[in-house]
Amino acid sequence: MELTMRQCRRDELSALRELSVATFTTAFGHLNKPEDMADYCEKTFGGKPLGEQMDNPESSFWFLEADGATAGYIKLNTGSAQTEDVGASAAMEIERIYVAAPFQGQGLGAYMIQRAAALAKETGKTVLWLGVWEHNERAIRFYEAHGFSRCGSHSFFLGSDEQTDILMQRDLR
Repeated sequence: MELTMRQCRRDELSALRELSVATFTTAFGHLNKPEDMADYCEKTFGGKPLGEQMDNPESSFWFLEADGATAGYIKLNTGSAQTEDVGASAAMEIERIYVAAPFQGQGLGAYMIQRAAALAKETGKTVLWLGVWEHNERAIRFYEAHGFSRCGSHSFFLGSDEQTDILMQRDLR
């Protein structure tokens, strides 16, 4: 399988929105209240908020393609776009990383982590970090297997539901 990652273009906003809603809903819809999911998806993936995120020069969205088909995406933040100050000037945040259901279990998440680490190093970053829901044990194990360690926690609001994310970081030096 040929894998490539390419930066999303502004004219691909609707495709990014569709993929974002689909992957987020598949991952977490069965674990949360429908009204909280709907609220979060509209406030985060709606055309206006997602467009504003795409326009932020300190954020970037990347499509993952497998044999030419869109298989997932990753959102990377630097500087003030990061959701926490984890050594902001030296760090890059993976705010979102999702693989579409038909492509899961094929090493695509590992590929995106590898590419994110390479992009971070290319821009002089020494830390790659992310937040992961405390109840997502599968993802926590995945990140630990890829060199991330726990470094704190923060609140994450899914609609009106306050949840806890574990912060994890990986030293790139």
